[in-house]
Amino acid sequence: MTITYWTNFSKRINSTKQPTNGTTITTVALKTPCSIETPVFILNGISDSINYIKWGNRYYYVTDVTWLTNNNIQVSCDLDVLATYKSNILSTKAFVEYSDYAYNVNLLDPRISTQYNTTQSSNAIDPNFFGLPGYYMLTCVSSTGVAVTYICSYITLQELGFYISNTMTDTVADTFIKKFGSVFNCILNCVWVPFDYSNLGTTTTIKLGDVDTGIQAKYLWPLWNGTGDLSISVPWLNSGNNIARRENEHIELFLPGYGTAILNPSAINYASSLTINAYYDRTGGLTYSVKNGSGFKALFSCEVGVPIAVTQFTESVRGKLLSNLTSGAESAYQYHSAQPHNSINTAYFGFMAKINGRASSVGAVASSVGGNGGGAAVADMINDPYIRITNTSYTYSEDQADMEDRYGRPEFAVHTLTSFTGYVQTNGASVDIPGYEEEKNKVCALLNGGIFIE
Repeated sequence: MTITYWTNFSKRINSTKQPTNGTTITTVALKTPCSIETPVFILNGISDSINYIKWGNRYYYVTDVTWLTNNNIQVSCDLDVLATYKSNILSTKAFVEYSDYAYNVNLLDPRISTQYNTTQSSNAIDPNFFGLPGYYMLTCVSSTGVAVTYICSYITLQELGFYISNTMTDTVADTFIKKFGSVFNCILNCVWVPFDYSNLGTTTTIKLGDVDTGIQAKYLWPLWNGTGDLSISVPWLNSGNNIARRENEHIELFLPGYGTAILNPSAINYASSLTINAYYDRTGGLTYSVKNGSGFKALFSCEVGVPIAVTQFTESVRGKLLSNLTSGAESAYQYHSAQPHNSINTAYFGFMAKINGRASSVGAVASSVGGNGGGAAVADMINDPYIRITNTSYTYSEDQADMEDRYGRPEFAVHTLTSFTGYVQTNGASVDIPGYEEEKNKVCALLNGGIFIE
């Protein structure tokens, strides 16, 4: 009988590797009785470094060599089912769980566990539209009845308050009363905003109804402005071989004034950067538009304006005099009403009607427009105006690249193994081989446990 043998042949126990260029001998005796899966050969004049044999169409590992007499050796073998049935394995169609030939980079490897420790990275950009001392957005009724918004400084508001309280003539004030009920009723709203409007708007004069106050401000149109596209890089912590782990990364986008927005990594399609545009309007409304350029878009809105009571910036001299006068008259009335002669009642009410009428005519009884809003969040926004994106991820017990060569990566799909090389592990494989049942069971068990196709 004839066999081919190799000395010092090296291969993995779970490999389909087949040797080449072996030595063929014909002076071989087969010890009987023996199994075809574990045969024992008697060879003469062969080195005891023999470690692999091919007999017929079957390949065998040498499990033991025993020296006999007359320069004979006894070689015990065990069938290498993976090398023997390699062609049958390659033609098998099976569900591949792990492979380093075909794998899905978007699948996490369940064999690698996360650890308690975390790692973090962040990027930041300055949107450059916040600024102190900020501006006051004063919305007034125009001569046509349409609201007009002016961009005012603090000094401008003081000038306007002084004009209303001290400069405006009684005739003009009476005109306001007839049309609007009060001078201050021409002012619809006043909001302080922390935005930089120094280069926006057209210089004009503030008009209250039909009256041109002559006080310079800026006319705002349109009623909103935007920063334009701002780009911020996403500081991904996992890339390359570890890109699937991005699903476990925690992305936080801090937007000044709004706060923190949580972004789902898959929702932003693992984009390398995000485009942000901030829109801000005359009332202090602030909206951030966040998009990734491939379909994702989200809006985050907040209010950062601080309502201002306009009358708190003025001191009406006439109003104070009239108020003092009214208080004095009321004290006098209260004293005299306690007397037995109540005929003064008629005179008092007539006097009060005149006082109130005069106070109304000069606009001293106007109600405040707006109120003093809180500014703690706005103060924080100005002190830290940066848009910041932060990524936090748990660390892993093993690097995916180290796993790939030794144990493959997740695939979880059906393939025919014809072109596969390297590590492959299947689930429920059934290989059709021209061998015994025990041989088939071994092949399937090895393939389902993971083999190297070489």
